[in-house]
Formats: sequence, structure tokens, C-alpha cells
Amino acid sequence: MPPLSSIIFAVQGCFNFLNGVAPLLSSTVARKNAEMLLTDSKHAIHVLALSCLSIGSLYIVAAKREDRLAMWLSVVGRTIAVGIFWVDAGPWRKVAVFEGLCAGVVAGSLIWESRGGKIKKRN
Repeated sequence: MPPLSSIIFAVQGCFNFLNGVAPLLSSTVARKNAEMLLTDSKHAIHVLALSCLSIGSLYIVAAKREDRLAMWLSVVGRTIAVGIFWVDAGPWRKVAVFEGLCAGVVAGSLIWESRGGKIKKRN
């Protein structure tokens, strides 16, 4: 069975991938994304969707390879995203919370595994 961190990272990768596919296949989803971004540019929506596809693909490959460096770098990137999205306010605050939760879950699983999957007791 793959490590917990790889499973979590693969799930996050699948979510990113699907988040990219949805606006490319559904005009309704694309319209909702455009409303959130306060834009009517289909090109901006396509760039966002393709970025999600790319990031999702990379997460899935990193999970398959059990690439902990890629996982830690995602934690750094998502932590930066939290700060940026929080300052942007509005609907982006929900995105900031989501990014923070994803970063925390991956970091927690990596730390858990580094301790042998056990909680160390204090004497």
C-alpha cells in the first residue's frame, strides 16, 4: 500500500485535474468561474483550467513516485497562496482556507510518516 502522503497527494492531484477539466467541458462551470474571477474573458478561464490540469498531473505523478520533495514544495506554494488569496478577500478567502487545509494535511502526513507513523510519547 502506498504511503498516506502519496494517497493524500494523489487525491489532491485528482481534484486539481478535475477542477481543470470541468470548465473546459462545461460552459456552466466556466461561467461560474468567470463570475468568481470577475472576468468575462474565456481565455483567462482556459489558462486557469489548463494550469489546474498541469498541476493536477504533476501531483499525481509525484504521488506515484512518492516524491516527498514535490510534496513539501506544494506545502510551501500553498502556504504562499493562502497569504495572497486571504489579502485578495471576497470569495478568495474560501480558496485561501482550502489551500491552507490541503497544505496542512500534506504536511501532517509527511511529518507523521517521518516519525514512523507513530506519535512519540514524552517522558
